[in-house]
Amino acid sequence: MFCKYIQKNLSAYLDGELSRVSEHLIKKHILSCENCRRKLEFFIWVIRLTEKKENYQLSKDFVSNLEQKIIKSKVDTKKQSIFKLSLKKVICCFGVVFIMVGIYFLLFKPSHKLEYPIATLSYQTKSIYYSKNEIIWANVVNQTRRW
Repeated sequence: MFCKYIQKNLSAYLDGELSRVSEHLIKKHILSCENCRRKLEFFIWVIRLTEKKENYQLSKDFVSNLEQKIIKSKVDTKKQSIFKLSLKKVICCFGVVFIMVGIYFLLFKPSHKLEYPIATLSYQTKSIYYSKNEIIWANVVNQTRRW
């Protein structure tokens, strides 16, 4: 945990931007911690390399080649970002349509009848007409209602 604090503040330590107490804590920790000492040595090595000012001669075509590569990379990234943007739009549209269809079926019952009824009621109706203990006429009707 303390190593993270030290490594985070090594650059400020080398630039002299820390308080005396923080500098003292970092010095003390570097003496006892091999990893932090190596990081500090690496920072010092990078600083020494950047202090050496060497002039390099660039070729005449270097600038024009660099500009062409920059323009090409900008065009390539625009193509990629347009594709990603359209893919996001398509996914969002499908999501909206899916939600709207779900809301429709939740709020409004479909108009077609179900293939399998929820409830079935079967009953029988009998009609019998008597005249002086004789059956004149009889009718039996079987009916089924489905909901």
